[in-house]
This record gives sequence, C-alpha cells and structure tokens, in this order.
Amino acid sequence: ADDSFQSFGVVGGGYNGSHRGGDGRLTLGTANNDFSVQYAGERLSGQNQILPNGEVRDSGYNIAKQDAAIAARMGGGVLRVDTGHHDTWDTGTPALPMDIIYDRADRGGISFEQENGLEARLTWHSIEHLMDNYSLRPLTGASRMAAPTTSEDIGARIGTTIRHGDHSVRAGVESYWNDFNGYQQNMDTSALQDMFR
Repeated sequence: ADDSFQSFGVVGGGYNGSHRGGDGRLTLGTANNDFSVQYAGERLSGQNQILPNGEVRDSGYNIAKQDAAIAARMGGGVLRVDTGHHDTWDTGTPALPMDIIYDRADRGGISFEQENGLEARLTWHSIEHLMDNYSLRPLTGASRMAAPTTSEDIGARIGTTIRHGDHSVRAGVESYWNDFNGYQQNMDTSALQDMFR
C-alpha cells in the first residue's frame, strides 16, 4: 500500500451583481491510506438586493463558515473527529418583522466505525441567535423588540450491521437531548414573553 500523503486544495470566489457582494471559498487537505485531515472555509457578503424596480431594503447578508475533520485508521476501524463554526450577522430578512443580528453555531462530533459493522457516534451542536426590529431597519412596530434564542443539542448513536450473503440486518440505539430557549423582549419596557422552553 502507498503510505505517502497526497495533498489537495481548492480556492474559489464569485461576485453577486444583484447584491453587489461576493464570496470566497478555500478547501485544503492531505491524506494517505491511514490518515486524513481537511479544512473548508467560506465567506459570503452582500448589500441590499437591487431589482429593476428598485432596492429591497434590509436584504444584505454576511456569512462565514469553517469546518475541519481528522480521520485515522485504528483498532480495525476508522476514528473520525469533526468540528465547525458557522456565523451569520447583520443579515436582513425583509419577509419577516425582524432581522438577524447574529446567528452563531458551533458543532463537534466523534465517531468510530469498525470493519465488522460496529459503529458509534457522539455529536454536539450549540446555537446563539438574536433578531430584532430596529438595528438594521427603521422601527417596524410601536416598540423596539428583540428575540434572543439559544439551543444546545447532544446526540449519541451506537449500532451494528450484520451481513449474510446479499442480505444485511442493522440494529442499534440512538439518544438525543435538546435544550431550546427562546423569548421576545420589549427593549423599551423590558417586558418578556416566553416563546419556547
């Protein structure tokens, strides 16, 4: 077997005329028969959308994404660790009464898959999200309103695949936990209204 590393990379970019914005992408990695590592990043931004009949207010956007993964053969299987961070900020949503001030998401995972069919995975995902009706647009109601939201997720799965000739049977167990908290706040009176918990 060839144990030498093979590296790769991709760089890309583009321009969005209707939003007078652009995007850039970078993917890098290296791998051999027993080990691999990869990184992918992306950045997108744009101003208010321009249409033949005028400008769509509060339709600009800012997005950044980063993802990385490492995998290695060991113990008769493949161990993989992956992580990522996605960030959206100052992004208008003209069809809604509020805009995205920020949306920050972090995730991570670790998995192991054996050649005999046994597999296990543990995942984690966290989100912080804020919308309001006054930071990116003229006030759209009688009061300044904000809607902070947080979410935490943890998932676990273990299973196996039994193969016999052309047939296979899969069996396993999966667990998922989520804590989601969202509410609206009147920034002028400080009054709170729970939406989800």
